[in-house]
Amino acid sequence: MTVAGALAMDGRINLGWAGAIALLASVLGDIVGYGAGRVLDREVLERRGRWLGLTALRRIRVEALFEQWGGITVFITRTFASYLSSVANLLAGLSHYPFSKYLAFTLAGRFAWTSAYLALGYAVGTDLEAASGFLTNLSAFLLCAVVLFASASIASGRVALSASAAV
Repeated sequence: MTVAGALAMDGRINLGWAGAIALLASVLGDIVGYGAGRVLDREVLERRGRWLGLTALRRIRVEALFEQWGGITVFITRTFASYLSSVANLLAGLSHYPFSKYLAFTLAGRFAWTSAYLALGYAVGTDLEAASGFLTNLSAFLLCAVVLFASASIASGRVALSASAAV
């Protein structure tokens, strides 16, 4: 996507068409994964899932995310943790997560991902030093956001635990 953005900045391809094609292709791929999860049963996925990238560790991580966060998991696996998206697709289908919600979160996440990478490529073009600096800053920002989110989750869990212990 960053290469497509750089090519669009250079006038070699149309930015809108590149984004639309990438968005459509990624969402269709996600829908196929969701459908596979609906068709396959848990036993088949546990025995043959490694062929689809469903390792035991990935399955455990994504199931934990789904149990706690539902649709936010779909969004996060489309943007920040896209390497888990194929596993999330299968598990969303397997757990019969409502398709309308799944599709809405998938579209939002894929739109954000596609837009961000296209914009990065368009903004930096062929300036690799600018791209490297941007990615370093983005990584630091995301790391801080994850730490803050985790800290807030832990703090709210402790408050809830101490409140229930007092009762």
